[in-house]
Amino acid sequence: MGGDGEKTITAIESQVRRKDRVSIFLNGEFALGVHAEVAAALFLGVGQRITEERLKEIVRAETFAKARDRAFLLLSYRPRTEKEVRDRLARAGYEEDVVEEVVAKLYELDFLDDKAFAERFVENRMATRPVGRRALTWELRKKGLDAETVAEAAESVDEETEREGALAAARSRVGRMAGLDRREARRKLTAFLQRRGFAWDTIHGVLDEILPSTDAG
Repeated sequence: MGGDGEKTITAIESQVRRKDRVSIFLNGEFALGVHAEVAAALFLGVGQRITEERLKEIVRAETFAKARDRAFLLLSYRPRTEKEVRDRLARAGYEEDVVEEVVAKLYELDFLDDKAFAERFVENRMATRPVGRRALTWELRKKGLDAETVAEAAESVDEETEREGALAAARSRVGRMAGLDRREARRKLTAFLQRRGFAWDTIHGVLDEILPSTDAG
């Protein structure tokens, strides 16, 4: 049969339930299932002799394909940072070298772009649940983005945008404070806006607009 450990591909059959996968038989026995694209990329064919090293190469290519498809699935739900993809693949049990290769492929295909992710994240956050630049910075760093990317994204929120965000957040909250005296309402609204990461000057201006502190109030 050839050198020590060599086996021969005796059949390559499409899988019944997964048409995108094939079953490979060595010496008449099922050996493993792989993506059809893996079999094609490695030019596998009936009659080929497979050494242990070649078998490891096939398994490695299949592992990469599975990890890549998992990453594609993650990205189909929503955009993710490089760190998020790395962490999810690592938790799924993929080795570091496989993760590196998948990440490189994602960048090659423009599926990963941390700068674009940060820009979209800021735009979406300010439109749906406004927070201050301090909170934005914390959230972006938590997602594993580097300091420069975070700073650029946070700086896109100027003082007027932050003020408008704080105003929108305050208006969505102030209705819950009906019945409270003005001082208590201002205290609670201040705490709420501080938790959202707005700067004190911004909060002060918003409070004076929504709940002006007057003796007559």
